[in-house]
Amino acid sequence: MTPVTRKVHVRVPATSANLGSGFDTVGLALDYHDELEFTLSADPVNTAAQVLIEGEGEDTLPRDETHLVVSTFRRACQTFGLGR
Repeated sequence: MTPVTRKVHVRVPATSANLGSGFDTVGLALDYHDELEFTLSADPVNTAAQVLIEGEGEDTLPRDETHLVVSTFRRACQTFGLGR
């Protein structure tokens, strides 16, 4: 399958689920989110992931193939036949 675009931008809102009882029922408004950008390489040989992290966690999160987002993205590409 040939992708329509080589770049995908995803914005995932934060949740109040881990704050404890009551916060989720009150509907706490949070202005926090994760932004992810995925770009498929045009080079079919080079499939290594490059992980750039900015903000909270940038000093502690993995920047290699062990990153959960990278493995999830690879699985999605396989599911949709993008060969990554």
